[in-house]
Amino acid sequence: MPAGLHHAAVLSLLLPGGRDAAAAAFTRAERVRAGFLGAVRALDAAGTDREDRAAVRNWLAAEARWAAEFEEHLGAVRRTAASGARGGRPEETGERLSGGAVPRAAERRARIAAVDQALAAAETAVRIRVPAALAPVGDDVVPDAAAVAEALPPDTVLLAHHLFDDVLVGWAMTRDRLLVERVTAPPGRHRLAHHVVATARRYRDWCAATGYGGPAEADGRRLADWLLRPFAPLLREFRRVIVVPPAALALLPFHALPWDGDVLAATHEVSYLPAAAQLTRRHARRPDRPWSGLGALLVGAPASDPRHGLPELPGTAVETAEIARLLPGSRLLTGARATRAAVVEAAPGHDVLHLATHGLIDELAPNRSRLPLAGDDFLGLADLLSAARDPQLLVLSACDTGRGRATAGGDVLGLTRAAQVIGARHTVVSLWPVHDSVGCLVITRMYRHLLGHPAAHVGHALALAQREVRALSGAERGEEFRLLASRAGVDPGPRARARSWSSSWSRSWFCGEPPGPSRDSEPVRRPAATERHPYHWAPFIHVGV
Repeated sequence: MPAGLHHAAVLSLLLPGGRDAAAAAFTRAERVRAGFLGAVRALDAAGTDREDRAAVRNWLAAEARWAAEFEEHLGAVRRTAASGARGGRPEETGERLSGGAVPRAAERRARIAAVDQALAAAETAVRIRVPAALAPVGDDVVPDAAAVAEALPPDTVLLAHHLFDDVLVGWAMTRDRLLVERVTAPPGRHRLAHHVVATARRYRDWCAATGYGGPAEADGRRLADWLLRPFAPLLREFRRVIVVPPAALALLPFHALPWDGDVLAATHEVSYLPAAAQLTRRHARRPDRPWSGLGALLVGAPASDPRHGLPELPGTAVETAEIARLLPGSRLLTGARATRAAVVEAAPGHDVLHLATHGLIDELAPNRSRLPLAGDDFLGLADLLSAARDPQLLVLSACDTGRGRATAGGDVLGLTRAAQVIGARHTVVSLWPVHDSVGCLVITRMYRHLLGHPAAHVGHALALAQREVRALSGAERGEEFRLLASRAGVDPGPRARARSWSSSWSRSWFCGEPPGPSRDSEPVRRPAATERHPYHWAPFIHVGV
């Protein structure tokens, strides 16, 4: 299998030892991400020609629509089989559309035929205008370790990991140093990768407060020992960290791992990248423009049809109103005005795209990931691919927007991948459900730091915001949210809604009262134990440099 061959190549390149061997193995490990890099390269191949770039965007969006339709059809087939096993009527099994209709098999086949034709037409247009976008992925899309090191900011350490079967390999890279460490399964125990991934899932679930009640501290220490401790000297020297996780660990919050008696985020600014090669892509582009001069499209608190059962999110209304106050040139779409047509029409003209709403994410069908908007509308992954125009900042301030499906090829399909493909320089996504009011505090503080320090980068601003909110008591968070709500003219809801979780938890489908909703479509089954629990302050991550 290709993944196994890549793994064998990485290990064989490490055998000679020394810096050259570490560099060669690092470059080879990056080849595992070639599928993602090929998608990124497609838009880059279009250059600056507007019509060429539009053709490639339309093709990428058509691919996403085709994949989403296929995922929907596959889900319907599974449900039909399950219904038949229960004695139901298979012909009545279908996928409920946003408007409430349930498509039958004939309709699904017609829809698949339509998206198939659209994809073929889009691919033909690209083949004519930008044939390089369709070229097979080769070694040229993967820069070597020296090029990655040269593109690193001078005050930064990059941590990259390769995980397969019974071996974990980690690299720590700065501009002038490259260290490599290899962890193998202990004697008599095989499949280290399964053990690491299972531990990471438990720890992420504990951070997300989704019901895991096991030894979270022990899991966190074990993960830190595997992933951070081998590079302790560099981590103590460099306070800015870029993490390139393997696909299987894409949801692990490295910034919330235990470190020196606290968590890594207490002392370090942690950003994430899906591939180290993104550093060289960023290095070749113009610097960020000052934040105060950028136009922002802000979408929050859309008035979705009550039939969908999505609770109101006053925190998203407060969040977008406060950002609009900080960025006076913004365009604000809320309530009934937050339609898909309005968002798609406005997005190309803005350097900052901020979407604050619910997140409807399915890891089994990542191309169907979507953000509900007004009425029956939603913004899908394909819409993002076609409408966004190389934004400097894309914020997906909803639940689970960083989730996706890991592939055997080292890729993670989902909204984060789409953001990187469209050329977003900085993306902020979430790894788990976002508490509505506390999420508002983190995000608005991030924007204040960006605007208060002209040279600030997004990772730094988000890290400062997270530390500040983590330090606040539940009462202080509630008071700050009510002040912001008052300034925005938004009803914050019952007083308990703005507070952090307390021991008096009442279960409900949408994290009801107390303490208020999350921006999620799934139930949260267990309260966070303390106000400093990662659930509150750590869901958001910065993807970029």
